[in-house]
Amino acid sequence: MRKILLFVTILALAAACTPNTTKIVAEFDDTTIALKDFEKAYIKNVGDYNKARISPERNKEEFLKLYVDFKMKLRDAWVRGYYNDPDLNKEINDYKKKIGATYIKEKKLIEKGMRKLYNQRKWEYRLSHIMLRPNRGGKISSKDLAQKIINEIKSGKASFEELAKKYSDDRYSKNNGGDIYWFTCGIVNRDFDKAITSTPVGHVYGKPVHSRYGWHVIKVTAKQKRVPKIKIRHILIRFVRKNGKVDSAAALAKIKDIKKRLERGADFAKLAKKYSEDPGSANKGGDLGYVSRRMMVKPFDEAAFNLKKPGQISDIVKTRFGYHLIQLVEIPPYPSFDSVKDQLRKIYRRQRYKHDYNTLIDSLKTVYKYRPNKTLIKTVAANKNDSIKFNDNLLNSKLYKALKNSVVFTIDNQPYKADTLFNFLINNQDFSDKIVNENNFSSGVEAFASEELLEKEALGLEKTDSVFKQLLNDYRNGIYIFKLQKEEVWDKMKIDTNAVKKYFEANRDKYKYPDRVEFYEIFTRKDSLAKKYYSEIQNGAKFDSLASQVTERFGYKKKSGHFGLTPVRSSIMADRAWKLKKPGDVSKPFKTGKGWSIVKLVKKDPAHLKSYSEARQEALSDYQEKLSKDLENAYVESLRARYHPEYYYNVLKEAFKKK
Repeated sequence: MRKILLFVTILALAAACTPNTTKIVAEFDDTTIALKDFEKAYIKNVGDYNKARISPERNKEEFLKLYVDFKMKLRDAWVRGYYNDPDLNKEINDYKKKIGATYIKEKKLIEKGMRKLYNQRKWEYRLSHIMLRPNRGGKISSKDLAQKIINEIKSGKASFEELAKKYSDDRYSKNNGGDIYWFTCGIVNRDFDKAITSTPVGHVYGKPVHSRYGWHVIKVTAKQKRVPKIKIRHILIRFVRKNGKVDSAAALAKIKDIKKRLERGADFAKLAKKYSEDPGSANKGGDLGYVSRRMMVKPFDEAAFNLKKPGQISDIVKTRFGYHLIQLVEIPPYPSFDSVKDQLRKIYRRQRYKHDYNTLIDSLKTVYKYRPNKTLIKTVAANKNDSIKFNDNLLNSKLYKALKNSVVFTIDNQPYKADTLFNFLINNQDFSDKIVNENNFSSGVEAFASEELLEKEALGLEKTDSVFKQLLNDYRNGIYIFKLQKEEVWDKMKIDTNAVKKYFEANRDKYKYPDRVEFYEIFTRKDSLAKKYYSEIQNGAKFDSLASQVTERFGYKKKSGHFGLTPVRSSIMADRAWKLKKPGDVSKPFKTGKGWSIVKLVKKDPAHLKSYSEARQEALSDYQEKLSKDLENAYVESLRARYHPEYYYNVLKEAFKKK
């Protein structure tokens, strides 16, 4: 016993002597608010760390009071037992399932998949292939022939190049060893990407790969860091001379002469402007801007992307257009993830999402012991009535009545019945109004089960994902604060007509009309037309009649250009009309935005106070806002009186100081 007491005493002394490094900026009742928690909340409030760091001290102090008020409200919500409120808990649980399922798809699939794709696209692979069309005929299928070719290559019986020449249906590459140039992930499909990223250089992928063109045998011949785009300029000398004759020898001689000048230090852009025969770029010093891989013809592309340093000039390059010299101007840094996020999302959703989604669902089926009722699917398959569709009429059908209480599947031994499934499908745009047949029903069961499995997974997400946990806490807190506001403010607001009128009388100076003016306008986009219309008015044309025919301001022809009482400061037209001396006066044409206006004064209405009937809605709104603030302040004061908050502004001054 003495040893135990001694051990406890030592622990107590150690705890007492250990410095508490947690800095407290406020406390109330038995709750403390740490500086680090205040910093997180303040950053979220102002937008980012730098804004928070340079924010004035008074702003931080004001926010601290509001933050403490918020925390006291949450304490009050706890005291009131909101955490046991079945309606609130159902709302929170529904949010957890629905938003959690979306969160899983976004963060665990899409975000993760985009990151993987981004990293894979940092590399490019030179590929050769043997392509077999799906409809090529013969005793053996294209897929089986592709596998046979792979086996021959791997056994050493024949070379890739020989078999490409013999079998490939790609006439552009078969005689060139099957070379199809440089590829990166995201160009063809997921299976293609898997093949090129998992095959060592110099090797053939072990399985046939399918694309919309057929079946492919793939060999990786090179791998290198990818440069997505480069900025270049070029000089082109065409084979076809000015006289219309083809003279490649003359073109070659000319490009060689230009190359020698460049080697002696001549300026590339000046020579391009003088000699290049590319009409699209010559006047710009040969500038082609930024080009990406595979954007130009192959010889040009290869020469351009082999340049390594800005200023470097290629050897002479021959294409079907003529002879080129290419200069590298710039290699931009590899794009950040955020800058290409939209592009990555499109590629991922198109090529990989479905596979990854199905893989996730299959894993959840195992985890949560998914058991489908296969007999039910056979029952639906036996239905031959093509008039039954997934719509509201289904709920009155014999099929629905016969099946509605049947179990479709179980998840964790919990049964899910057909009536829930049918309602899901009726309200799902992918199934609504489709015929209830075996195929659609099976797909519907799969879609419904997938949603339920995701929601099941979402229920435990806050235990494993801190970001989602915070998201859920924020939502829960929002629900509690909303209910407190309802009970303490909105439910207590009693609007008394006499009180509103008294408020209006006490604040009469708030409710007044500014200087206003009523006028007609003719608007046109052309100065010449404005002068013409003004001349016609000066010669006796009726302003409103002319406006109804010619004004170009949208929606004002039908109104004959009429503007009712309009605040003078609301537009340049109103201001010009106000400056006219008497009703009937017409202004000269004046510039307004993208056109010209002429205005005619109807009447002026100088600033004056509004009557109660004119200001009643404004006064009511202001009175409600005042009453709401008064009730809110009274509630907060009651919390402060109950919990006695203390604010440590001296500690607050240490916020956002580098450690």
